[in-house]
Amino acid sequence: MNENMSPEKIGAADELQNVVKRCAVDSACLTSGGSAVDHCKSIADMHILIAEDTPAIQKLLTHMLRRSGAQVTAVGNGQEALDVALADANENGRIDAVLMDMQMPILDGYSATRELRARGFSRPIIALTAHAMQGDREKCLEAGCDDYATKPIDLKCLIAKIEQNYNHQTRQQPVPPSGDSNAMARSPVATHQSTEFNYLDVDMAGAFLTFQPEMLSAVTQAIDDADSSELRRNVHGLKGALSDFTSSAPFQTARDLEDIAADGSLSQVDVIVVTLKSQVEELCDELKRYLASVPINQTCFSTDQT
Repeated sequence: MNENMSPEKIGAADELQNVVKRCAVDSACLTSGGSAVDHCKSIADMHILIAEDTPAIQKLLTHMLRRSGAQVTAVGNGQEALDVALADANENGRIDAVLMDMQMPILDGYSATRELRARGFSRPIIALTAHAMQGDREKCLEAGCDDYATKPIDLKCLIAKIEQNYNHQTRQQPVPPSGDSNAMARSPVATHQSTEFNYLDVDMAGAFLTFQPEMLSAVTQAIDDADSSELRRNVHGLKGALSDFTSSAPFQTARDLEDIAADGSLSQVDVIVVTLKSQVEELCDELKRYLASVPINQTCFSTDQT
């Protein structure tokens, strides 16, 4: 480790190291003999509705699912998800599953899911949540979700959940909620060198580098407009994106800024946002160094973002 690294930078590196992307999910589309069940549907044959209010996460999920062959429709709040899903069900029923962020404006994911179930929508709904507590898991399931995934999202695990729930449902076999299969992603890698990010999802890192300037710009614009409500919304989105990589300096600063905006106050925000930008820049430097070490055919995003 570089002895000249700041404590914040070291903390960011340590947190990045902890984003372990491991998942052991048995395929629901395999028989005991190991051959595929004929009517099982893969992600490449599905149409997925994403309800996610954070633009960077919405874009990332859309991009990665489309890379996997899926058709994707994306909306930014629970009311839009409700409208799109019900309209689809009343027409040709093309939507095979819904990814539902549980904390959204206008109508949250819990209320949207309850209303969808009350109105007969039967396709799998998988909750996306930043919470990993047992009570939060039960709350998602009680609202009518079939399964749930905690952020940061592990794409392979998420696709497995979608396929398992869809194919079990079409065979009329209930699938038990799989639990937090991302929990291992928060376990530290067995190494003493913080720059060895052995399990970091390169697409997730590249996407953050691509979208973070847009997110910071939205935060700055809200401050310039003296709009505390918009500031809170934009900082909340940035905080969610940061949570994929760190719970230290930049995440904590974003959370502090969100709390200030929630109080309707804009005092000291100019100073705080300067600190936040500096901390995000340090995190981006760590990500760029990591991605530069990864073979180019393993990445889909440029690392030359500012």
